[in-house]
Amino acid sequence: MAKKKIKKKENKKKNYFQQETELAWKYIKESKNYIAVVSGIFILLFLIGFSFPYLAPPELLNPLLEQVKTWVEELMKETAGKGFIEMWAFIFFNNTYIALISLFGGILLGVIPIFLLISNGLVIGLISSIVAKDVGLFSLWRLFPHGIFEIPAIILSFALGIKLAGFIFKKNFKKEFRVLLKESTRAFIFIIVPLLVLAAIIEAVLIIYVG
Repeated sequence: MAKKKIKKKENKKKNYFQQETELAWKYIKESKNYIAVVSGIFILLFLIGFSFPYLAPPELLNPLLEQVKTWVEELMKETAGKGFIEMWAFIFFNNTYIALISLFGGILLGVIPIFLLISNGLVIGLISSIVAKDVGLFSLWRLFPHGIFEIPAIILSFALGIKLAGFIFKKNFKKEFRVLLKESTRAFIFIIVPLLVLAAIIEAVLIIYVG
């Protein structure tokens, strides 16, 4: 009897997780237009950031490159000597924080996800360009595994955050807000967080064991 009860509880947990994950995917599919637009904007901003070192005058470019160099050096100092678990936790919690404020920051009329979309697209493009310029264009393929799960998760957060901001334009905006918030929370827990877990594992392995 005890074994049957345990199995029933396990089945209920599995069914709950499966059901919530399916509902989260359904919401993401319903948000495909937002995701497509945000993805397009992100790619455009990435290309602008990537081309910036080739087009900007030296007096504008050099101070910016110094800032990026300082930021990278500080990041390397902060992560130096970390083991796998520490590195994973560092990456995961940083990415989760960005995803969290991007998505739920949509409550503030979408200002936060829009700002983070613009800044992340430009900065990632700029850093990729600097790496390609210093080490070679082929070196970008080494960076690809770092973003294979992280970038889709962050783009989802931007898109769903902007969609969440849409509640203000609805007639029954209080009810719409509750619905969108519930759906956004489900998508964050059951889709975005698992993607960020995988992203942090891959990045930690690459940083520590591959270099």
